[in-house]
Amino acid sequence: MSLEPLGWIAALTLSASFVVYEGARKAELDERTPLPPKQLYKRIGSSTERLQIVDVRPDPVENYEDDHVPGAIPFPGCDIAAVDPAVRPFLVPTLPTVVVSADGDEKAFATCAAFFTNARNLQGGFDGWQEAGLPTVGDVYVPPKPSAGGGCL
Repeated sequence: MSLEPLGWIAALTLSASFVVYEGARKAELDERTPLPPKQLYKRIGSSTERLQIVDVRPDPVENYEDDHVPGAIPFPGCDIAAVDPAVRPFLVPTLPTVVVSADGDEKAFATCAAFFTNARNLQGGFDGWQEAGLPTVGDVYVPPKPSAGGGCL
């Protein structure tokens, strides 16, 4: 029996392992790197990917209802008990998620990141979004229809 097929199998296995390792490293780096507001804005406007934005500022009446990033789901303090029961089904832990705090606080993000499998912090939080001159929505939250991706844009 020739050793050539075993050599090819070993080479393919090694190559596949490298690709998986590099993919995991990139995902880890992305998760640790805050997402700039303008980059999020571009992703909201032109992307076909399912992306979930959660507003974790602690007081939804004072913060969220006054103004928020378009499409953001209110998730005050990342406390599921504090979320309106009508909103809970729209929080999908497995979707790529951008966490919006007041100022991009790393501690608030770390608390929230534990709830999601793939989360990124919005650089500068809602303050950074406003400083970048990006549009906001000051309306009361109306959950989207489930066919619209459950709060995802």
